[in-house]
Amino acid sequence: MKKLVIVFSVVAVMSSCQHSARQEARLEAATADSLAREAEIQQAKQATIDSMRIAQLEEELAAKEREEANRANQPATVVVQQRKGMNNTAKGALIGAGVGAATGALVSKKRGQGALIGGAVGAGGGAATGAVIDNRKKRRN
Repeated sequence: MKKLVIVFSVVAVMSSCQHSARQEARLEAATADSLAREAEIQQAKQATIDSMRIAQLEEELAAKEREEANRANQPATVVVQQRKGMNNTAKGALIGAGVGAATGALVSKKRGQGALIGGAVGAGGGAATGAVIDNRKKRRN
């Protein structure tokens, strides 16, 4: 019986050693894999930082070129976007005319005359409001 217990103990110790070796190998593989992932993440972060820095340097270079062009009284190369649609003065006049005509027709006993007067007053008010908005936009630019 003693021999059986000793043999059983030896087998148990040997199998636990092999189990530890397998766990150690798995742990080393997982560590190597996570280190590789970490390196990839660091490379991606560095690439992002580099691209942002390049964009910043390009912007600074363009600003210096514009400044030098202004100093030399030479027009800087500027991309001008084509305007589409109406300005705010025209839009305001149209909207004001429509609202004024509708209001004038509803309020007045003589609908036609009320619509004409309301349209004229509304167009004037809308055009004035649109002109104010256009002037503010010009000042901002």
